Amino acid sequence: MLIFSTSDLKVSHDKTKGLNGLSIALLKAPFTVWTMNSTDENNLNGTHLQGPSFGRGLDCYSNKDDCVREYYQVMGRDLLSRDGWAVVDDLSTPRFADDNNDDNDAFVWFDGDHESHA
Repeated sequence: MLIFSTSDLKVSHDKTKGLNGLSIALLKAPFTVWTMNSTDENNLNGTHLQGPSFGRGLDCYSNKDDCVREYYQVMGRDLLSRDGWAVVDDLSTPRFADDNNDDNDAFVWFDGDHESHA
């Protein structure tokens, strides 16, 4: 068992369990523990998946259940959570590119065609 600990968190890894043996425990409020199988049930959401094309808004006055269902369809996960942690998959976002050319005037800020190889 490998353990790293600070006054705020404790990272543990049981090598015999592979990735499932990894956990991060918050030692201060809200005192939650993250593992590979954790779900972020208290994520505050915030990213609008439909973008500006979602102009009709949510009808939360006539049918509450429909409003909640549609909300979860158009809103994505965000970085804020009442659990004290959030996991964001950013594999499809642009990455900074390696500057492999010798031309100092041609600095590449990011690689929009990045492919992830996990």
